[in-house]
Amino acid sequence: MRFPNSTCLSICKDVRRDLPALTSKQKAKLKTLIDVGPLYGIMSTLRMQYAIPISAVDKKTRTDREEIMAETSETKGIQRMLIGHGALLLFVAGVLGFGFLFFLMGRIALWPIPWEIDYQLPGTYDAWRMAHMEGITNGLLLWLTAAILPLMPFETKGKRRLAYAMLVITWTIVIASALDPIFPDSRGLEFGGPITNQFAFFLFYIGVGGAMIVPALIAWKCLRPQK
Repeated sequence: MRFPNSTCLSICKDVRRDLPALTSKQKAKLKTLIDVGPLYGIMSTLRMQYAIPISAVDKKTRTDREEIMAETSETKGIQRMLIGHGALLLFVAGVLGFGFLFFLMGRIALWPIPWEIDYQLPGTYDAWRMAHMEGITNGLLLWLTAAILPLMPFETKGKRRLAYAMLVITWTIVIASALDPIFPDSRGLEFGGPITNQFAFFLFYIGVGGAMIVPALIAWKCLRPQK
């Protein structure tokens, strides 16, 4: 299919204006294209002879692609960090799960180990269950965050800060939850009491506060009108 020379001339001039400086030989070839005029030939030759991708028509340069690749690589590094910490939290959940099991059994025994310890772990049923489930929930939350991180409406620095915030939120909540079944009167519901309760309170204060602020910030960034 051929287009009027005036149309092709306009296209080539627009493309040439946005391209880096060409050599004399390249300029001569580009002028030939302008004179010939088939749009397919213009696009094909610009792509093949000058090593310029189709995105050049959309004003995408090699520098743009390199920046995008660098940003993608850094985002993958952040995702791996989140996945790793999520796996650690799931491991902690497993350890707490064994504690929950030993609490229910009233002794520390694990088949096929031939010996056992006749010891009733402290805590309550609800405390052990909560600690175990918090580890699982927050570990999976970090994996979910890693999965949707590329879709977050933040620059790379913002994504890294978001990841660090999620690490603080999940670890503080899991650690605070684990204090309750191990130490007496350490639910962290209010300030005061033993030092372990005060520590749990401050951890919950940080984790729950972050768990309110971070989703609100994400919602604001995602739902605000685009400029």
